[in-house]
Amino acid sequence: MSSPIYLDHHAAAPLSEVARAAMDEVREQTWANPSSSHRLGRFSRRLREEARRKVAASIGAPPKDIVFTSGGTEACNLMVLGLVPKTGAFESLIALPFAHPAVARSAEEEKVREVFWLPGCPRDFVSVAALKKTLSEAPSPAALVLPWVDHETGSVVPLEEIGELARDAGAFLFIDATQAYGRVPIDVEALECDALVLASHKVGGPAGAGALWFRSERLELEGRTFGGGQEHGFRPGSPDVSALVGFGAAAAAIDERIGSMPQVANWKAQFRALLLRHGGVENGSEFRTPSALNVSLFAWRREDFVAALDLEGVCISAGAACSSGLVAESPIVAALYPEEPSRAQHAIRFSFGPERLDDQKVRSALTKIETVLKRA
Repeated sequence: MSSPIYLDHHAAAPLSEVARAAMDEVREQTWANPSSSHRLGRFSRRLREEARRKVAASIGAPPKDIVFTSGGTEACNLMVLGLVPKTGAFESLIALPFAHPAVARSAEEEKVREVFWLPGCPRDFVSVAALKKTLSEAPSPAALVLPWVDHETGSVVPLEEIGELARDAGAFLFIDATQAYGRVPIDVEALECDALVLASHKVGGPAGAGALWFRSERLELEGRTFGGGQEHGFRPGSPDVSALVGFGAAAAAIDERIGSMPQVANWKAQFRALLLRHGGVENGSEFRTPSALNVSLFAWRREDFVAALDLEGVCISAGAACSSGLVAESPIVAALYPEEPSRAQHAIRFSFGPERLDDQKVRSALTKIETVLKRA
């Protein structure tokens, strides 16, 4: 049986060759605990710190401000619930109720600060007008927690404008950059943000590794789990050093991955033209990443279309992988188009990346998709 054509890169990118090779090279040597003082432990520790330097360099950050986690979800939890200003505590938290559950559910669990929820906006994804009003009303200091790139529609948040608003209001800006990483250049020194989350498996690294960067001159981090002193006590537990090595290798190749985005955009344009020609309606804000295409196909139930393509050997998604099978409609599309509920009920996500995709596979996928679309 031929390999399926994978068009679900926002759920997870296939393991890149550079990450696979780096992990294979050290796999038999990274089982030792990096906290141990013997030579094998020191070797694992050296590999871990080399990975930290590579991840830090990929976003222009000092290694000391990178905290490794088990993935983007844990890093988002730690960002929302563990970071506090050096001057005291946050008085309020501002977030999107339809953000990735790693952020939205963390905000829901907040028991101390007052939480303010922002509405969606088809133009900017987050309503900038509502944000201005909320920043003026929310008790200070406030933590504003937003995605840079939405995981379902690929909508790009106007981060520069929002960063200026947060700075002028004296608020701290926390960014879930898991879907932006490897798709847009990131330089934390040039960003008006104070914390940022990354995930290895979104950029061709292995699952099970992520990172939280935070501006240590402004913020302190309080661990939310308890155990040993790993990651300076912020995130106790023995890490998977092999996964961190793969994460570091993928991070070191991040410029090459970003350089592939024009080709990815070309592929996306071909799928977009086909789907809109067959009655699809595109969802998302005015600016979208080249890696994601969210379209409502009104002639199809979401799960039926995904299943039909799966039988043809094409892998797509009806939404975020963490929520698949749990909801009958896309909560993000519903928030962007509250007066058009059918868009959320029929929304499908295609997402693209450089791993395991080429022009031949794109042509094959387009042919298979058109065959299925003609059945409606």
